[in-house]
Amino acid sequence: MLNLYITSAKHGDGKTFISSGIAATMQSLGYSTTVYKPIQTGAIEHNGFIQSQDISFV
Repeated sequence: MLNLYITSAKHGDGKTFISSGIAATMQSLGYSTTVYKPIQTGAIEHNGFIQSQDISFV
């Protein structure tokens, strides 16, 4: 099992975008992937549920 942790000290520098690209590439190669975001500030309400904007993007 391969674990990757994408991190940065800055806000808005593309961590979610890069993580999405890596996950999509690994899936296209036949790997089973998942994306986990342990900390999120701010959220949106959609159909009565609080939802992370970044995870809905992924």
